[in-house]
Amino acid sequence: MQRSSTRLSLERVSSDKRHAQRGFVWHDTYYFSLFGLLFLAGLTMGTVLIKSGASQYLVDNFSKLTGIVLTNQTTGQGFFYAYYYQCFPLLVTFVVLYFCGTCALSQPLILFVPIFRGLGIGACMGYLYAQYGGKGILYSAFVVFPGAVVGMVTMLYACREAWKFSIHCFRRLSSEDKNEEHAGLSIQKYSARYLFFAVVSLVLLLICTGISTGFLVFF
Repeated sequence: MQRSSTRLSLERVSSDKRHAQRGFVWHDTYYFSLFGLLFLAGLTMGTVLIKSGASQYLVDNFSKLTGIVLTNQTTGQGFFYAYYYQCFPLLVTFVVLYFCGTCALSQPLILFVPIFRGLGIGACMGYLYAQYGGKGILYSAFVVFPGAVVGMVTMLYACREAWKFSIHCFRRLSSEDKNEEHAGLSIQKYSARYLFFAVVSLVLLLICTGISTGFLVFF
């Protein structure tokens, strides 16, 4: 009888863990989709902004803040300068999101980050289409798009982690349980994930910069 009761309790614990893991995966997917929709909303607003007649000064600033190469002048200054031009804004975004995640009340700012980045990319791509037509679409597809996709995906993952850890910090403030390892979250794991995002982004952007500069001979 004792063995059977022990077995039942172990089975119950394992089933509870499976349910918890399923819920955890579902929440991760939900957050990723939420930030993806916010990015698409910003992308749409950026293209509408160009149609309404945004100034060249505004587009140039969006280009610098999002790392979008508008012309071959940037890549013409050298491969590593073009690489730096794309990497630096993304790394700044990671730093902003990292510190937002450690704040219990920074959720509105985290929600704003994908909207702003989508707004900038949408404005830059809309500008290329407005200025160069079909050639601008091809330029966006082969020169802008590879690096933009890498930045978008890694930013969405970073937003998700920042949001989860910010909520975790908020719950710790309002809860008597101050255990940092609750739900598998800790500042060490949180920092390690951001370091992973940064390293992966740098490697992938290195490849994308090589691809982009290779296609520039056609423009």
